[in-house]
Amino acid sequence: MADIIDISELSDEQVAEMRRQLAEKEGRPAHPPVRHVEVDGIELDVDMRRMRDYRTLALIAKVERGDEFAAVELFQWILGGDLDRVVEELSDEDGFCDAEAFARFSARVLEEVGAKN
Repeated sequence: MADIIDISELSDEQVAEMRRQLAEKEGRPAHPPVRHVEVDGIELDVDMRRMRDYRTLALIAKVERGDEFAAVELFQWILGGDLDRVVEELSDEDGFCDAEAFARFSARVLEEVGAKN
């Protein structure tokens, strides 16, 4: 009888590796680990590889050292192709996207995907 694995006890990395191995065995490409979140009524699929990428760590370090402009680059990186849509959805009827509202939204996205401080 095959061993039964309780997936709830596995880390995200272990699950991703199992997914990769299964896809490889089946001869199909593995899809990147994506986490679907909804924040302020805006739905996103966040590529979790970006959350573990060196660039994310480097940008967070810059933000924590007081470089507020690094936050712009950080959220551009994390939101990827969804950035323009998010800005549009956060904008008012005049097309103004408040920077503080965008920063709050982005912080909530980080919370939703389980990013560690």
